[in-house]
Amino acid sequence: MLEADLYLLNEVNTLMEPTPYDKYGKISVGKILTAAGAGTFVDFYEFYVSSTAAAVVWPIIFFGPLTSSKSFALILSFLTFTVSYLARPIGAFVFGHIGDKMGRTSTLGLALIITFIAVLGTGLLPTYAQIGILAVALLILFRFMLGISLGGEWGGATSWVLEYAEFKGHSHKRAFYGGLLDLAIPLGVGAGGVAFALSAAYTGSSFLTFGWRIPYLAGAVIAIIGAIIRFRMLDSPLFKKVQAEKQIARIPAAEVFRGKRALITLGAAEIYAYALVVNVLVGGPIAILYLSQAKLTGTLGLPPAAFPAFAIGLANILAAVGCVIGGILGDKIGRKYAILISLGLVLALYYPYVLAMASLNPIAIIAGSAIIILVDVMGTGLVASWLPELFETRFRYSGAGLAGEIGGLIGGLIVGLVSPALIANASGINIVFMGIFLVGVIYCVITIFITLLMPETRGKKLE
Repeated sequence: MLEADLYLLNEVNTLMEPTPYDKYGKISVGKILTAAGAGTFVDFYEFYVSSTAAAVVWPIIFFGPLTSSKSFALILSFLTFTVSYLARPIGAFVFGHIGDKMGRTSTLGLALIITFIAVLGTGLLPTYAQIGILAVALLILFRFMLGISLGGEWGGATSWVLEYAEFKGHSHKRAFYGGLLDLAIPLGVGAGGVAFALSAAYTGSSFLTFGWRIPYLAGAVIAIIGAIIRFRMLDSPLFKKVQAEKQIARIPAAEVFRGKRALITLGAAEIYAYALVVNVLVGGPIAILYLSQAKLTGTLGLPPAAFPAFAIGLANILAAVGCVIGGILGDKIGRKYAILISLGLVLALYYPYVLAMASLNPIAIIAGSAIIILVDVMGTGLVASWLPELFETRFRYSGAGLAGEIGGLIGGLIVGLVSPALIANASGINIVFMGIFLVGVIYCVITIFITLLMPETRGKKLE
């Protein structure tokens, strides 16, 4: 066994059971980050692939035969996509309960197995023309399963990373590690967009029959590899301490809503929703839908159907560094002040972003999207540390997960509410202002107020 690591472990609590360092070797925070980030990457990769498929594929192969109206088929497609958001709080409750009772690693491994089944099932799903309404029913089922797995993913991954960083003596860098973990979000979104676009470009006439399925099959492979890695990792030492001292909460998720904690949880949910809402509006399905309906002045040599996914996907990859910037700021000046900087920059850049989108110029679209996504994910990188730090170890998985996924539900509902307006007249700049500018600005102002009321956690010790 490695004496240095065992010494640190004993410093946490001498009653803790020995951890098998001799079998797995030295487990660094970097390895935990990799294992935790694998699931977050897959979930947001799938989110982007499915949001793009919901805009350009599913209305044709699943919902087109149900209605003669293209707009109504598109609405049905996006409502099906939104099912996963409705399931996310359920997943956060269930997996949070298990994770706070039994441990982080096995619970997170189970979440990825469910992701694997749902992603693979979607990629292999027959069309409406082949099996009728059963195809739609199965698509809804797989969306629900993905919502459950995603709901059980983020809270556990962030808790695992932050608790391990604390155990290793890196409490002063927790926001930085949280930002590194949430790099998986824009990178996953970006990889999904690029994969979808390349598949559309290279499969040509076979895209609607086979090409759109390739990104799903690739995602399923990544998911099962990530699950295997997680099952071979060590659990959180802070959780093991709570377990050894028999301080496990009876119903962890209920503790999150007890007394004043309920206000903290709801406030944290709103702050998480801010980052997600902005990303949904400018870096996800709404932006894709707008570009897929608009008459672009150029597509950089890509087929018109492939360019929207490629442009927004590339913008997310370029903007990913914002997560790290946000994490560094959070460690230097505090979580609240860094979040407020992100909010202020988003407000300042909304109008230039809308002008860039309205120009329909491919370079302006990519540049404008990348800049506003970058300042938005500064906030995303911060909530990965701030939210878990708000809760005690014995119900941290549940608290971070429920706060995040209630916020995720808000983002999903906005997709369902805003997208019909864009469907009606996606090429009009007035609709862009109504669907993106006004919603985003109003939400940022609300979030500034909520952020000022929340407690600061910089320098707080995770017990």
